[in-house]
Amino acid sequence: MHQVFKVFLKLVDQLKCGKVSPEDTLQVSGYLKKSEYTVLPTVRNRWVSLHPSFGLVCWCDDEKLMKEFGSLDKIELLHFGELTDDEKEMISVKLPLLMHSLGIPTFSKVICLLATLSHGVLWKVVSRLGSELGKYSFQGLSSLFCTHMVLIM
Repeated sequence: MHQVFKVFLKLVDQLKCGKVSPEDTLQVSGYLKKSEYTVLPTVRNRWVSLHPSFGLVCWCDDEKLMKEFGSLDKIELLHFGELTDDEKEMISVKLPLLMHSLGIPTFSKVICLLATLSHGVLWKVVSRLGSELGKYSFQGLSSLFCTHMVLIM
């Protein structure tokens, strides 16, 4: 796991000094999107690629969000092993540009998108129920809401 982190840092440094071109990162991204290139470690102790069959792969830019929402189905969070404080700082300083160019979103953006989508789905559920809304308990509404969330995930 830690080796993947080191490879990413080296790739960032080589990208900044011009030894690696943006086209090279596109090629790396292409390889990572193949299902057989399971070289990305996750917090669930799985090795995945960026292929859609593994779900949405993102990197953690917010520890608090990870603790709260890190176990969402179909979302894989990259995990680089036990890092020192300096290495954790490098993640926020050095990795964003590389992750963006590889097509790996931040976890905070994914959570924000899910919150926006869930609000829209909840609104659709409420508007479809209309006057029938009073017939449902909170648990019933939660169940209905979760069913719709599963359908869009």
